[in-house]
Amino acid sequence: MSTVLESEWGENNKKRKRKREGGGGEMTRASNYFRVGSSSRTTSLSRSTAAATSKGARQRQGDIRAAFGGPLAPPPPASQVDEHLRTLIQSSSLTPFRKRVLLALCQVPKGQVSTYLALANFLQSSPRAVGNALRNNPSAPRVPCHRIVAAGGGIGGFGGCWGKEGKFFGEKVRLLRDEGVQVNEKEGKLKGPVWERFGLMKGGEC
Repeated sequence: MSTVLESEWGENNKKRKRKREGGGGEMTRASNYFRVGSSSRTTSLSRSTAAATSKGARQRQGDIRAAFGGPLAPPPPASQVDEHLRTLIQSSSLTPFRKRVLLALCQVPKGQVSTYLALANFLQSSPRAVGNALRNNPSAPRVPCHRIVAAGGGIGGFGGCWGKEGKFFGEKVRLLRDEGVQVNEKEGKLKGPVWERFGLMKGGEC
């Protein structure tokens, strides 16, 4: 009888031992899983932090589209902008983005108008960013921000004010009319086509 009990006890003890060993294996596998998962999450977090830092740096340059991963648009070739104005803009204390906006703006010929949207598309930016860059243009009207108008023919902004109710609406109308652009002053609308040939014009001057 004693021998039978000892045999059963020994068999049960072996089963318990195998069970513990099996459970330990599962726990080891679970530990490895969470360790690998934690490492992956740490690597992903590091990459996200680096991307956010890079994104923030691009945002500080003012180019919205570039801030979301797009390439920065180069300034217009020297042959497309009057050399005196190019020097004036590049030697200023403006941000690199504002300099690119003003250099591109100088491609719009006298007697023509373009839009914030067209200029933004050329610079791979946004109309709002372009509008902000044109505010308080230090070289106006030599650098002709008055040639940029709103999409749909609206007069747009000038001197930091917007629309026909703006403080400098009359001044923008006068500048455009002096260059031959047709403006309906009562409605604050412009007549005629919109110029969008950025990067294509050769030898243009402001």
